[in-house]
Amino acid sequence: MDIEIAECARLIKGYGDTHRRGAQNFDLIAQTLIAPALAGQTDPATAAAQLAQAREAALADAEGAALAESLAPPLGKAAV
Repeated sequence: MDIEIAECARLIKGYGDTHRRGAQNFDLIAQTLIAPALAGQTDPATAAAQLAQAREAALADAEGAALAESLAPPLGKAAV
């Protein structure tokens, strides 16, 4: 899981709008996935997989739709 957290630094790059979007995506991932994982609320292997998926979604889609989809709770499950 530690490697996946470190890899999230790839989100913060560039300048201007690119940097702002990357920082916002990093903050969203940190609040949604990293903080609960570090608090022991998520199994490390599950957290690592979720982090990798969210990071790649954020890098693949500048508009943020892919990241939002990857962070959405599965159907039938309420957000915690």
